[in-house]
Amino acid sequence: MYMKNKRIIFIGCLGLIIALCGIYFYSRNPETTIYIGMANPSENMDILVKIDDNTIFDNTISYRFQYNIRKVPLKTGFHKVYVHSNSKGLTTEKEIFLLFKQHLVIEYYPQTNDNNKKNGSFYIRNRLNPFYLE
Repeated sequence: MYMKNKRIIFIGCLGLIIALCGIYFYSRNPETTIYIGMANPSENMDILVKIDDNTIFDNTISYRFQYNIRKVPLKTGFHKVYVHSNSKGLTTEKEIFLLFKQHLVIEYYPQTNDNNKKNGSFYIRNRLNPFYLE
């Protein structure tokens, strides 16, 4: 009888801790830093970026060794990223999972011998650590 009560108390405390952690991480509304850039020094390009059907960026980008930086409040969880360029006729969609304190990098790379895509391609990646230009 005594062991049964201890087990019930332990399971209840463990469940409470897990529930509180889940509520804490889900209710946080951190800023996610989004870096938008391109690796093509010869031209400018229009780009439209949407996350979960909300327009984040709709402008022309150029190669300047700098990224266009946006800070967007995104909760922990899955998000749909949509990137489109009218001038290149290129569209990319990707579903990503974001945690708090992550960054998102969206880059355009022109056609190379490695990717063999006629209009180039967009790469979308997210990481935990801060983003640095080298």
